[in-house]
Amino acid sequence: GFAILVLAYGYLSFQRNFEWKNNEILWTKTIGLNPNFGRSYAQLAEYYIAKGDYARAEEYLLKGISKFPKLDSLRVISGVLYTDKGDLQKAKEAYIKAIELRPNYASSYHNLGYIYLQEGNIIQAEENFRKTIEISPIYYESVFNLAVLMLDQRKYEEAKSLFERAAKLRKKNHEVYFGIGMSYMGLGDNEMAKKYFIYTVKLNPSFAPAKEKLDEIR
Repeated sequence: GFAILVLAYGYLSFQRNFEWKNNEILWTKTIGLNPNFGRSYAQLAEYYIAKGDYARAEEYLLKGISKFPKLDSLRVISGVLYTDKGDLQKAKEAYIKAIELRPNYASSYHNLGYIYLQEGNIIQAEENFRKTIEISPIYYESVFNLAVLMLDQRKYEEAKSLFERAAKLRKKNHEVYFGIGMSYMGLGDNEMAKKYFIYTVKLNPSFAPAKEKLDEIR
């Protein structure tokens, strides 16, 4: 059952929180006029990541970090860069450092949890998703991922509770209702599961996994 859930749409990935209106000329000039403004290096790196120019992004991040080693945003954006590049070890190190510098920033924990998922380290992934929603109870992506982890571990009551919490945050997202249905199936309540699978199909008529589950329990 869990495999269907993950294959349908997977875990929710790391968060960028980029300000996409940034432009190269503005931040390059800012660095030229005021090289002691660390956020300019971060903004310029964001711009180059958005363009897919990872070499330039890394260049400005390393310059920024050398000048402002305690600026957490440079570490967070480094984590995004290295995740995009597939270098999970460097991404993990960047987020761990970001957390050390700013321990109350929820996205760093979520992104670190996602990296641990990619590595197959479920215990650390769960720990970081829990920390994320401890800091930010409305952090949908971590609530959802934690729900999927609980479903995978057959902790159906907690999975259901987390999916219901996610549904309050994203009321029209069909996947959370499918997750609630899967949780009810795990608990042996096929009648309730059926109701949620029907509602899933109502929200997304092309969502095949819910249709398959309906056929299975009819």
